[in-house]
Amino acid sequence: MSITIKNYFTKQKEIDFSNLPPALQKANKEMDTLVNAYDKSPAIKRVIDLYLEKLNKAVGQKEKPKPAPKPKSNTKTKKTTSTTTKSTTKAKTTTTKKLPAATSHFTEDIRLLRRFKALIGKEKTRKQLLGVFQDMERRMVEQKVRKDAKYAALLEQAHQLLAKMLKSTKEGELVNVEIKSKAGKDFFEKVIHAANESRVRASVTLLKSFIGLEGSINPDKAKVERLLNRLNTALEKEKVTTKDLFYKEIKEAKAALTQYLKAKESMIPISPMALNGIHCACGMPKK
Repeated sequence: MSITIKNYFTKQKEIDFSNLPPALQKANKEMDTLVNAYDKSPAIKRVIDLYLEKLNKAVGQKEKPKPAPKPKSNTKTKKTTSTTTKSTTKAKTTTTKKLPAATSHFTEDIRLLRRFKALIGKEKTRKQLLGVFQDMERRMVEQKVRKDAKYAALLEQAHQLLAKMLKSTKEGELVNVEIKSKAGKDFFEKVIHAANESRVRASVTLLKSFIGLEGSINPDKAKVERLLNRLNTALEKEKVTTKDLFYKEIKEAKAALTQYLKAKESMIPISPMALNGIHCACGMPKK
């Protein structure tokens, strides 16, 4: 039943104005004063009629029952479950992703495949292709890549592909190293997998940089500071931990660099025993 000027004060008791807009709440408070002038002032009549119209709409919307929610179909439930399962699987895959195996140095077959990988999908000059090709040839002649090496067959394929490209390329031309066939794509994927199979330990890379400075008379202090910062960062971010094979050597290198900067030595100090340990860590002969 609609609210009118005649039944307003009866209906007023049934309405919870606290849930209605502030403008309607204010008008309700003023009705006691305005209602007496309803038939006397056309302006007040228009205001009250407009108020009652808006009040009826507001009350009607509040009292309108909400439609019952539609039951979810089995298909939709299955789809949601499937999506959740996929998301969970994806999350697990991301969490359990393994890092490449850490090593002190790359084997020659992997090192050469990493050089070849850097060419894939890029435009290179004939000279750049030739540099990689010649590197492969030298290592094969020196028998540094043995026939029983893990990726010897894959390396031979890369070697033959470079030879073919060099034959068809003139000096100064750019070559896009790619094969659009499925076999070619499969080959490149194998190369990328082999190249990413292992990684050199951060400790070894840092120690090699240290060896480049040791024994020099008055080495550049800016270089020493940069290396010391790299060592500190590697330790802070746990790229080198106490479990690292060369953690002791890293700490000794850090101490030597710090001493050089503080004591204003002309040479980075290090004991013969520590020096031997660092060279062994990098696969170099003892001094």
